[in-house]
Amino acid sequence: MKKNAIGVLFSADNSIKALEFKGSHVTLEEMQKCVGGYIELIYLNDGMALVVNEEGLILNLPYNERATIFATALEGKEHHIVGDVLLIGANFIK
Repeated sequence: MKKNAIGVLFSADNSIKALEFKGSHVTLEEMQKCVGGYIELIYLNDGMALVVNEEGLILNLPYNERATIFATALEGKEHHIVGDVLLIGANFIK
């Protein structure tokens, strides 16, 4: 039996929500729905990936402090992340 993909949504309003997706991979449409538009992937050093809105800066989305701190700590380089962000295992991306 295949397990469903899971992730964590870091909202720009500082809320955090665990998500479970139907199936073993997260679809492009599901990722786009989570971040509200086109996606960009930030692969982290620990086998995880952040899914962010590719046009977040252009759209002037609100700063996401939690996701920025998380990405900076795990990747070891400075980030400035805006909008809602989905954290998932890179193995859940097809």
